[in-house]
Formats: sequence, structure tokens, C-alpha cells
Amino acid sequence: MGLFSSSKKDEVVVILDIGSGSVGAALVSLGEGHKPKVVYSVREDILFQDEFKFDRFLSSMLKTTESVLGKLQKKSSVKVKNMYCVLSAPWYVSRAKIVGIKSAKPVVFTKKKIDDLIKKEIDGIKKDFDTRYKDLTKFGAEIIEVENIFMKLNGYATNDPFGKSAESFEAHLYISMSSQQVIKAIKEKVNKTFAVRNLMFHSFSLSAFSTLRDMYSNLNDFTFMDISGEMTEMSVVRQGALIETVSFSLGKNFILRAIASHLGTVSDDALSSFALHMDEKMSGESKKKMVSTLEFVQKEWLDAFRKNLISLSARTVLPGKIFIITDTPFGQWFSGVLKEGNYSKVSLMGDTFDAEVINPKVLAKFVQFDLNVTRDSFIIIESLFVHRLLNFSGG
Repeated sequence: MGLFSSSKKDEVVVILDIGSGSVGAALVSLGEGHKPKVVYSVREDILFQDEFKFDRFLSSMLKTTESVLGKLQKKSSVKVKNMYCVLSAPWYVSRAKIVGIKSAKPVVFTKKKIDDLIKKEIDGIKKDFDTRYKDLTKFGAEIIEVENIFMKLNGYATNDPFGKSAESFEAHLYISMSSQQVIKAIKEKVNKTFAVRNLMFHSFSLSAFSTLRDMYSNLNDFTFMDISGEMTEMSVVRQGALIETVSFSLGKNFILRAIASHLGTVSDDALSSFALHMDEKMSGESKKKMVSTLEFVQKEWLDAFRKNLISLSARTVLPGKIFIITDTPFGQWFSGVLKEGNYSKVSLMGDTFDAEVINPKVLAKFVQFDLNVTRDSFIIIESLFVHRLLNFSGG
């Protein structure tokens, strides 16, 4: 029996993960009755910039995407029909919105009435995107996801509001969009390597929300952060719904730039030095410089983090449970930083955050891996998301 022939329903898909610090891709076998199986994965860093410039950043991301897909295509022994491209900030923006209708007397909420309401909201968000980001893209916005998280009639959750009479309707929407320029450029890179029938775009925020909600089904309220190369993206879940997503431009590369500058070295050496520090293998003057540098980085990052927390908590009380999704050894450092933060001006459930790092060890039990496949947290999360998307049950 062949590698991908355990079930007639099995399908091999490509997961393409485009972040702000790297691009990853994987061949993943999905099917009924078994966990997703990562057959092969590859990841490459986007060219590190000592001084960040967006045009060069975009160009480097596209070159890295083409390189990664080329390596993956050489390992693909089956014809792949479907590819799922998951974007992280800054390649997309999202909005969580509650839309609704209230009436003095009961009315019938038809599918058309609800669809028109949602379409009006989408059009408004798209127009705002085109205005707000006109300096970044000359082609305007492209909607990549409209997810109806849940709906309510007269304040009660329902999966089927159509044709029913009520005085109020409420829909909790998650809408993500990207630049048409970015989407078009990614499609061109994909078409050079894979003749896929369907290329579907998703956001990492929705992928992580879906996966974490399944993994921690006893938690209705939590926060999670995607800390990648250039960005930190933070999402808030209340009562099982993704209600807020914000981002700020201080990620892992901010740490590496500071270390490289303060220690007079290059980015690769900065990463090695940081890893040695986290393993407590540094001493003497080098350790003193590293501690001083990280104190500066911690203050700058926490200031940006708190600023976003205060803005978020003006609209909702923030859950104390927070999941950190990032690469080793950064997860350990950020977890410690969160515990040392002062959150006196933040509406928080508790005095501080209960931080948990989501790494391959935590995720490994939910997936299978072929021999010698690198465990990649982002690929695993996205594989579980697509598995759920296709309504496959696990094994």
C-alpha cells in the first residue's frame, strides 16, 4: 500500500506559511480517521534587514516563497490539487465585528436579509482598508476570509437563524483581507512551481484560534500571540469567539537587531548568542552586555505590548490565560517578560498573565510525522486547521 493510500478519502495538500520572518511549506496527508501527517516540510528565513524597508521586505518574502516552493515541489511524488496559504501579519489585516438588527416587533430573518447585512459590513471594512493602507498598496484590498463565528436570535446562540421570527439578530464576524498586490504576487510564485487547482488564502489568527479552541475546549476565554520576525500579533477570545486582533511591529528581529548592535556582531551570531544566554552558557563581559541589551529590549517591547493591552481592555476585560506561539528559544524569554510586566492600567482577569508556550512538544500528539521531518509549530497549527476545515475526524 502506498504512502498516501490508507483511505480513499485521503488527500495530499500543500500548506504554505508566509510570516514576517520566514516562509515555510509542507506536504500534508489528510484523511478520515487519522491525524494529519506531515510528510515533508521546509522553512527558510526572509532576508534579515539591519534597517527595515517594506519594499525590500516584500521582494525578499516573494523570493523566499519561490525558493521554498521549489524545494517542496522536488519532494512531491503526487499531484497536488489544493494549496492552503496562511498569512501572518503584516501580510493581512483583520477585523472582528458584531453586526445585528433590532426590531420593535418580531420579524422573519431570511437568508437574504442576513447576507445583505454582512455584505454591507464587508464593503465598509474594505473601503476603510483601501483608505487606511493606500500608501502600502496601489491595488486595494482583497477579502480572504469571512467567518461567521456564531449567531444569536433574541440573545440566544443558534446555528440556523434563517426563516425564523425574532426581535433581534446578532452575528459575530471575523473578516480578514490582504493587498491585491500581495495576493497576485504570491499566486504568480505558486504557479511557477505547482499546478494546483485551488489556492486558498487564510489568516494565521483564524487558524490558531480554531486549533487552540479545539485543543483547550475547556477554555472559553484566552489570549494568544504570534511573535514572528518583524511583528507581534495578539488576538483575544471571549466566550468562545475571536473578538479582537491587533499587531505591532516589534518581533523577534527587534531582539536580534538590538543584540547585533550592542554586541557589534551580525544577525546569525546574535541568534547564537541569544540561544547561549537562554541556555545559561554565557559568562563574563559577554553575559553582562547581553543582560543589559535584553533589559532595553524588554522595556521597549513591554511598552508597546501594554499600549495595545490598554487599547484592547477599553473594549473588553482581557483573559489572563495567554498562549505564546513563536520559535525556540524566544518563547521562554517572552514568557518570562510577560510575568514581569506591570498591568495596573489594564482590565485583566487577574493580576498578571498565565503564559504558556505553544511549541512542537505541545502540538506533536495531535499530528503524525514522516521520518526526519522537522517539527514546525506553525505548520502543525495550520495542518490541524485545514484538517478541521475539510471536516475530517482524527484518529
